[in-house]
Amino acid sequence: MVVYCTGNVTAKRRAFRSVNSEDSICVDNDEIIATYFLNSKLYFLIGEIPYSNMSVEQFVACARALKTQLPLNRMSIKEMVKQAGYTGSSRKKLGRLSRIEYRAVALAAKTDFTVKNIYLNFDGLEYSRKNSKQLKKFLAVCSKAYGVHVSVSDARFLPPNAQVLCYGSGNETVSTSVQKSVKKRILRKKLILAGMDIRLPSKVVRVVEL
Repeated sequence: MVVYCTGNVTAKRRAFRSVNSEDSICVDNDEIIATYFLNSKLYFLIGEIPYSNMSVEQFVACARALKTQLPLNRMSIKEMVKQAGYTGSSRKKLGRLSRIEYRAVALAAKTDFTVKNIYLNFDGLEYSRKNSKQLKKFLAVCSKAYGVHVSVSDARFLPPNAQVLCYGSGNETVSTSVQKSVKKRILRKKLILAGMDIRLPSKVVRVVEL
């Protein structure tokens, strides 16, 4: 089962990060550097994927080494990332992955046989037909093995009749109706946010306005 989580970004991130336990894990949107509110609009500052120079194989091996002392060979890692929904080369650099592919690899690095529920944070992911198709495929793989909560900040990712959990600043409510579409615009990297004396750091790849 897949539950789509919408609403307050801060409340969602706080709730997702609080679920880490033996049977539940959170795979966060690590590439989001910061968020800003300006004139009632939400801006995501999106940076590079962490450890961008490491290969998928190196990243999973290092992450798993922190969980267990059992060695992992290349075939084991390939099987792990495949089960998590990543079908690319295990030698590919993380920096060349899409953000959805990176979540799949991060899931493989964190999960084990005790995990029953996963919380995937995709807040800040730009809507496109390609991203929508890739996310739908990824969630289909995940839902076969886990209960899935997925956080999205663009309502166009919600399929018809989706089960939706909407977060407020404090309380949460459940709705089965798909919310009205939200349009987003990608802003240039060198943009200085209007009305704010903030120059974006060089590691910011792009800014998304919601």
